[in-house]
Amino acid sequence: LHGVKNCNVAEFGASCSPLHAYARSKLAGILHVRQLASRWRSSHPNLRAVAVHPGGVDSQGSRDSATGSGATGVVLRALGAPFVKSVAQGAASIVWACTSPLATSGSYVANCNVAMPAATALDANLALALEERAR
Repeated sequence: LHGVKNCNVAEFGASCSPLHAYARSKLAGILHVRQLASRWRSSHPNLRAVAVHPGGVDSQGSRDSATGSGATGVVLRALGAPFVKSVAQGAASIVWACTSPLATSGSYVANCNVAMPAATALDANLALALEERAR
């Protein structure tokens, strides 16, 4: 979901669908982690900033989101049901990111492995622009 195409920072405050807002928030989180890692790398080499995607988790938040998205949310939830993780399974990637030496600062973790985020999430200029907007 973090692969928002043709994104500019001005869009982050604009009104949009709940799913698009969620995708923007995921993208912003990855951009922020990469920016923090870049900024702290030399001055704080023992700190790690890691973006983690726990996967689709069967949580109260995901159930509420599906219900709040109307028929589309209900259909997407039903189609995704075979792939949804329990809360414990979703937490596994977070624990892995905290404990594995493979999860280096600035990395993106999914399914207990370092993964490649969407190209938009690797855009250093977009990360800088987002940081400036957040000030």
